[in-house]
Amino acid sequence: MKKILIFISILTFTNNICAQSEDLYKNKGYFNLTKISFHFVNNISEDIFIPNQGGTTYHLDTKNAYAYSINTINGWFLFPWLSAGAGIGYEYQNTMSFHLLPVYFDLRTYLSKSKNAIYLFADYGIISGLNKNTGTGEMLNIGIGYKFFIKGYCFTAGFDFNSYTLFEVYGYPEPDPVHDFSVSSIAITIGVLF
Repeated sequence: MKKILIFISILTFTNNICAQSEDLYKNKGYFNLTKISFHFVNNISEDIFIPNQGGTTYHLDTKNAYAYSINTINGWFLFPWLSAGAGIGYEYQNTMSFHLLPVYFDLRTYLSKSKNAIYLFADYGIISGLNKNTGTGEMLNIGIGYKFFIKGYCFTAGFDFNSYTLFEVYGYPEPDPVHDFSVSSIAITIGVLF
């Protein structure tokens, strides 16, 4: 009985994906994009402010600096050439050992109504540090990608420019100054669109 239930579940899931793929051919309806990214970090700025003493900005070494992330976006095609959605993800940045949680609004415009299409996108939202003593900030991603099909399944691939500022990072030695970090990177992204 258990094998029959598993078989029915797999069949139902496969049928739902195939039905959704038909909508994705036409850029219509609901979609979920799950993607992974590898980021080449090209700038890390650290702003330090000590009360009654002032502030200083340092540019940190980005040699061997990288980040990786996984994100999921749920959205809707408003028109065949425009979609909007909301995303959430996880990002790890190795130089500062930041574990981050971005939550953002996603807007995409497709340059063609065909099933395989180039698209431009922009994400804007907030980002929170999951580390102890790490605050929140804001994030902006812009990029270009390509939506394509292989054996009826929809994939995406693209390049992104990512930038975020993380405010109020504490826990440093006395006088425990406030540290703000600004990080930018270029990312290679692949994803699956359901």
